[in-house]
Amino acid sequence: MGLQLDAAMLAKLAKFVSLVVKYRRGASLTSLKSASAIIERLLVDSLAVSLVEGVDRSRWCVDIGAGAGFPSVAVAIALPQTSWVAVDSSPSKIAFLRYVSREIDLTSYNAVCANFTEFASSRQRDFDLVVIRGLRLNRRLLRAVRRVLSESGRVVLYQHTERFSQLDVYCELACGEAQAREIVLEKGVRSLRFEYHRLDGLAERLIC
Repeated sequence: MGLQLDAAMLAKLAKFVSLVVKYRRGASLTSLKSASAIIERLLVDSLAVSLVEGVDRSRWCVDIGAGAGFPSVAVAIALPQTSWVAVDSSPSKIAFLRYVSREIDLTSYNAVCANFTEFASSRQRDFDLVVIRGLRLNRRLLRAVRRVLSESGRVVLYQHTERFSQLDVYCELACGEAQAREIVLEKGVRSLRFEYHRLDGLAERLIC
């Protein structure tokens, strides 16, 4: 993908994947059993977030329904200037993320056990980047996202097909017409597709 990852970053990513493999069953992290499967199915498209336009200028980021830490842990490693809040309602997953942040020294990573809509009620335009992977989108969640998103912030939603992972990127300002680009990765790894939309377009995807 053209990412510039130094040896220390690669070591942290490798350690993260090994911890997911080790604790995947105890903390109900993923059904994937091998490091290679986790890298191909979860890590690659997590790192793709760092290629989204404007993410390099993001300071405060939130991962909603953070689960095993994809994409937030991976992006926190690849973009160390970002600060992350990982929100999940599962105590076991949050315990795992706190353990990971200590083990690989993610000093700007905070895992919070909470329902996101309740978490957002005490926030106001705090985050430059919001990522949502694997959660069902509804109007209540959208209202919470808009409450915490900064005026120039980005929302990244994941969707998957057999052929590629698609990252739909939404923002209030500066996106203009929908854009799309595809990144073709090496053989054996899915390609990635990015699409950019105005934030109002999120409402069209709601399943209520």
